[in-house]
Amino acid sequence: MRYSTQPIGSDDDSGTSTDVSDVFSDGAADDISESASEPDSSVDESNDSDDDSILDDEEGEQELSALHYLQEAESLDVSQLRQKRYSPKTQTKLDETRDYWDRFCYEGKHNPVERFRWLSDSEETVRFLKAFFSWRCGRRRSKNGRRTPGIKYKSSLETFWKWWHLVYKAEVGQGLSKDTIVKILDVLAIVAQEKNLLLGRRPKATMYIEDVAEFARVLLSTTEMTFQSGWLRIQLLLFCQLAAITGSRPGALLNLRYRNLLLTLVRNPDGGRPLLFIYLTPEFTKTFLGEKEQNTFPIPEIVFDPTLVLSPHVFLLGMLFRIKAFKNFSTDGLVVDCPENLYNLGVLDGLGQQELKLKDEILDQFVFCQAVREADGIRIALEEQLTEGALRYRMKRGGEITGFEQVTKPYCLRYGAAKAFNDSPDVTNELQNVMLQHASIDTFVKHYSVGIHVDAQAIVRGLPAQKQLMRFAASMSRSIDPRRPYKLEDTSVVNKVPRVCELQKRVNERKEVRDKMKRAFEMAERDFQQKFGDYLQQKKVKQELQRPARRALDVVERWERKYMRATQRHSRAQRVARNEWQRQRNRL
Repeated sequence: MRYSTQPIGSDDDSGTSTDVSDVFSDGAADDISESASEPDSSVDESNDSDDDSILDDEEGEQELSALHYLQEAESLDVSQLRQKRYSPKTQTKLDETRDYWDRFCYEGKHNPVERFRWLSDSEETVRFLKAFFSWRCGRRRSKNGRRTPGIKYKSSLETFWKWWHLVYKAEVGQGLSKDTIVKILDVLAIVAQEKNLLLGRRPKATMYIEDVAEFARVLLSTTEMTFQSGWLRIQLLLFCQLAAITGSRPGALLNLRYRNLLLTLVRNPDGGRPLLFIYLTPEFTKTFLGEKEQNTFPIPEIVFDPTLVLSPHVFLLGMLFRIKAFKNFSTDGLVVDCPENLYNLGVLDGLGQQELKLKDEILDQFVFCQAVREADGIRIALEEQLTEGALRYRMKRGGEITGFEQVTKPYCLRYGAAKAFNDSPDVTNELQNVMLQHASIDTFVKHYSVGIHVDAQAIVRGLPAQKQLMRFAASMSRSIDPRRPYKLEDTSVVNKVPRVCELQKRVNERKEVRDKMKRAFEMAERDFQQKFGDYLQQKKVKQELQRPARRALDVVERWERKYMRATQRHSRAQRVARNEWQRQRNRL
């Protein structure tokens, strides 16, 4: 059965355009004649070269000499080539590691740069690095004074050592010798034993598609987690669906723009109405070893899908219709602004597909964006990318509301997709490496294969394997407990803890002292201004003032210093009391 369609205009006719920035949650070409003349056989090669030179002159091209490029290459800093290839996140981690090294050296009365040059293949180097790694394990405060969880696993310490070695090689130009590296690995084992670090790696949770369905069901219905706009709720679910289907890295999906999407109506070979395909081409983020070949994932529409919470077509089309993203096919034809008009298009006779083009003005906009509060409401800012921190917080919070025992992270979706690819007989190891952008299957075995999820007893005894039971036992849904509290209902009892009461009393006392110093400083400043003028202006020209004015200024400065010290002491007491209150609350 062939489907006839309404007339379709050229793709260049975009029709009326929509101002994407005003989206709120509330609320024919000229013919070109060409002459086809036969080439004159009498024209020789010299004439061809003359024609080429004329074209070159017309285009304004100029060939530069080799000397020009040699002089230009002299300004290339070869030592920075490797560093420039790091991604922003990797560079941030390297800077953080370098900051720890600087802090350790300054506390030990050493110059960080000179200490890098001092390191060698000596025993003193091994002892110095042993002290450095032990010091790192004991850090509980960042450079800004905020409390940090510290290092709890030996694998985390080994990772820190690898980061530090990269910093060392970038600074010195070469790494430590193999013998020294072997000794450092032994030192890491000693430090891990001294600091009682946990062996192995941090547990990884695998989010199977059943877990995604339960997670999506809760996100759609919960009122425990609010969003500024319904758009944010829908795009969070769309992210989870695409990540669970493609197994793409979170950063690659967050970088997704509308030009990376292709929506096409494909003729059904079995007859019936055409099916909608989403062709997704993420731009991968790991490019240290060079640009990777981009993968295009075809996601076909599932007719009579038993659960629409797993259908990315529903959520993506809802977002596209909301911003009126589709081009008009003709000025007087069908406007694709609702599902009915979309499927009334069909596919032209003799063709196998009908591409649905998006408007040019949104092609460079982000699929996963932010919502900005403005004076007249909430605006969907397609030009602002959704941050990974906001995504991680929303997923973690949603997992707590769902009742998962494990922490829900974006990478849990990639683990689940990778596990599904590996278990499928339709996906070979080579295809799996292409889909996950891995160099070899060893990457999956080492980092993605979480536990043994087969019925070993049934295999050994020759019994039918209980695949569904084993899959559920390995899923995150197994740990769902509606009784598990994900937020504290009553924290007033924390205020009655003796230690908390003592610290709060100290805060109140220092607040009184601070207020007293503030009043004294303001009074002295007011008296000074009445006699000698503005305090800040006179402070800049203190040496030019007469003796009475300088003495009065000294009095004001003395009260100001007392006030600043009192303020610092009060802030320090507040921070200590707040941390203790949080610690006692976590023990409830």
